[in-house]
Amino acid sequence: MTAATTILRRLLDRVDATGDGEVRSDEAATWPEGVRDNFVGCGVLERSDNATGIVCTGCHERCFVTPEPRTKPGFQHPVFLHLCEMDPDIGYVEFAPDDLLQWRLSAAGVARAIAADLGAGPVEELLHGRLWDLGETRIDKKRRRVLLAWGLRHQDAESVLNEIEKHFVAGSTVVLALSSPADRTALEPGWVSDLGHRLSVQNGRIQFARDDMGPRVGRAKAAPSVRPFPLAPGTDWEGITIRFYEPDDDGLPERAQIVVGQQLEWRTFAEMGMADNRRVPAGPAQSWSHLVLLAKNGGELGWGDSNASDKARTMMHTVSAALKEVFRLESSPFHDYKKLRCWKARPNLVYVRTGT
Repeated sequence: MTAATTILRRLLDRVDATGDGEVRSDEAATWPEGVRDNFVGCGVLERSDNATGIVCTGCHERCFVTPEPRTKPGFQHPVFLHLCEMDPDIGYVEFAPDDLLQWRLSAAGVARAIAADLGAGPVEELLHGRLWDLGETRIDKKRRRVLLAWGLRHQDAESVLNEIEKHFVAGSTVVLALSSPADRTALEPGWVSDLGHRLSVQNGRIQFARDDMGPRVGRAKAAPSVRPFPLAPGTDWEGITIRFYEPDDDGLPERAQIVVGQQLEWRTFAEMGMADNRRVPAGPAQSWSHLVLLAKNGGELGWGDSNASDKARTMMHTVSAALKEVFRLESSPFHDYKKLRCWKARPNLVYVRTGT
């Protein structure tokens, strides 16, 4: 284990236990040369406000003191002085401005570093300073959405857990955390609560160990394998049409017509991997309802749509995962949400109403 890895894990443990991610200059000075700059370069350490106090090395007592700024003749920047009260013979102890520099461990930087190593992204903050969506990556032979949760041992962890519940889909979501919540058992499939021990620093980069992830991430209950649609080489999302026909009872269509070039195939919601298997018999999942809603809206859906559920963001991730599974395409079936401020499908989604 590298020295940088040991220091990073020690910082993560401290943040998890106390919430204190501040690193004073005197602490960073004890690190091997280059570690601080490495952390800053990786984005996991960022400049914070200057410290007001420092450990004084003027005598063997090593008191924690608050030096006062003083202007020194001939110098542009002030120096900081402290009058030693333990030994009058020492007098004033002088500190340079750099002695009061301070950094903090950046949770957002850790999120970006993990996403980069996983080949996921883009990273999106779901709850300020506490929960991030790292995007999708392949874990245990399946593409899964990865969330990073911060501070689950803190007193206000309930708000983080409530936000996680809005986005968590069993078998498709992985939650990374430094530890389990103090008041809940978060060891059900999908939770990976030993993040600190999985992170290391190798060749100047943050790396995430995926060892033994399979048993932890879980699989969707009773989820049958989806038969892939046979796409010709070079076919992308824009070459796919998914068409729904409105039922006579004005209900929810239970199958879709897929057209790719000269190929035409009908598939049910179950054959598209969007069945709610908790019901007997299985019915359409919310992801199927949102895919139909997208088609009704011409392939676009925003938060302002009156028919969009409060779990629309999660459902779009589930729809994306299901479509990727059917068509075996790695790229997202949606355009960049941040640019358009709405979900816009790349395949052609069509809803044919009765009588048209």
